[in-house]
Amino acid sequence: MYGWNFNASLFLPFKSLQVLILSQNYITGWTKIEGIDKLSHLTNLKVLDLQYNLVHPNVLSSLCWISSLEVLRLSTYVDTSYSKGSAKCPGLSNLRVLLLEGYGINDISVLSALGLATHIGRKNLEKLYLSENSFNSNIFSSLKDLPSLTHLDLSYNEIDENIEMSDIVDGLLYAAEVIPVSKSHVI
Repeated sequence: MYGWNFNASLFLPFKSLQVLILSQNYITGWTKIEGIDKLSHLTNLKVLDLQYNLVHPNVLSSLCWISSLEVLRLSTYVDTSYSKGSAKCPGLSNLRVLLLEGYGINDISVLSALGLATHIGRKNLEKLYLSENSFNSNIFSSLKDLPSLTHLDLSYNEIDENIEMSDIVDGLLYAAEVIPVSKSHVI
């Protein structure tokens, strides 16, 4: 497999850094001592773009320590063989937008690694893009604790006809203005 391990401490001298775009860099992992959690020292970092890199869910739980993040973009490649997400995600309290698109994910443990599919939820999350995954109707019950959600993109998933209305009504529907499930594979 092609790719390289990223040394996040390279960015620590840039104390005022607000946007870090690392998309399409073939990052497959992080150096053991200088991993992604080092970015938590960048207290002004608002946007982190890791699209088109091979991101293992272990790395996702490391992102939880970056409390200043408002926008997190992840898409296309992920190793979903990791089955246990972390239910504890102390940071990301300012996260407003999350893009987790194109992974083919069907396991909510990946969402749990970011503190989404838990009773804690992400209280400030406004926009959640989960298109091009393999989520089914059970995803709705995992997204109940997102009171600020105004946009939810579930297009190109496997949403079936058996949607439990109580899963939507109990919190999600009242918060979400847009729930595009069109173009989902209806089973």
